[in-house]
Amino acid sequence: MSQIEQEPVAEYMMRTRERVEQEMAGLTPEQLGFRAGAGRWTIAEVMEHVATVEEFFLRQRLPALPAAPPPPPDHPRAELDERIRAEAPQRLQRFETPEVFQPKGQMSAAEALERFRAAREALVKFARQPGCDLRAHCMPHRILTGPGTPGVLDGCQWLLAIAAHSLRHAEQMAEVKRQGGYPKASAIGSGAQAN
Repeated sequence: MSQIEQEPVAEYMMRTRERVEQEMAGLTPEQLGFRAGAGRWTIAEVMEHVATVEEFFLRQRLPALPAAPPPPPDHPRAELDERIRAEAPQRLQRFETPEVFQPKGQMSAAEALERFRAAREALVKFARQPGCDLRAHCMPHRILTGPGTPGVLDGCQWLLAIAAHSLRHAEQMAEVKRQGGYPKASAIGSGAQAN
């Protein structure tokens, strides 16, 4: 992957990180813990999920990438890049979250945000690494399978997908804030904040 391709990926990753940080900024414990309904995640739970997925990708998937096979000759590079950016952040379709990525209340919202930031910083650094050919290897993706999809993403597309995933969940946080009954911030503020 050339430097020309690397920088837009790194910039997209930074922009999506900033969007998550904006949604988390200044939230009270009541706002972080607000549940819009049964089976719905709180903002704190969403943040825990995002941090867990980022760390998993950084520690498990990314190290496996160099040993992964090359993409097929007909891999739709540009089309799939654009599709990930356009479709993955949308919340038109819900997906069942694997158990390993479901929030378990094992970290505070502030800790989850910091762990997300650390993982994202490492991923951005990796994306900018000189001579890193993220296009040379591909791995399966659990969502992008079936008719009309290749079923695999190259390394660049995996980074785009992880960034788009965080953007999707930043929008989920914004949706929680728009729900009736969502606690309003007090003029003075109460308790510890998320950032």
